[in-house]
Amino acid sequence: MGDAKRDSNLVATLLGVSNVDGVTPVTLYVDPTTHRLLVSSSGPTEETPVGTVNGSNVTFTVSNTPKFVIIDGMFRVSGQGYTYSGGTITVDSLIPPVQFIRSFY
Repeated sequence: MGDAKRDSNLVATLLGVSNVDGVTPVTLYVDPTTHRLLVSSSGPTEETPVGTVNGSNVTFTVSNTPKFVIIDGMFRVSGQGYTYSGGTITVDSLIPPVQFIRSFY
């Protein structure tokens, strides 16, 4: 069995076609919180958290409550790799030093 195609942020994606015209491509993704397959023409909205990505900083601020975060290419949900409170993402101390982080809402 092969791996799912990944977008530029390493999010696993599938590509389908619209049932309206049978031609228009649409992105499918799994919501890591509900485990439901979601269909969207644009997928989740990405936000780059504010904070120094230097391998030692573990706190980052965001404007929107994340559904999930990608830290160094790995899906993470709140309580499993990071915590979220009042606009701040705090990366779990067990996660290796952060070199890449993106938030999706």
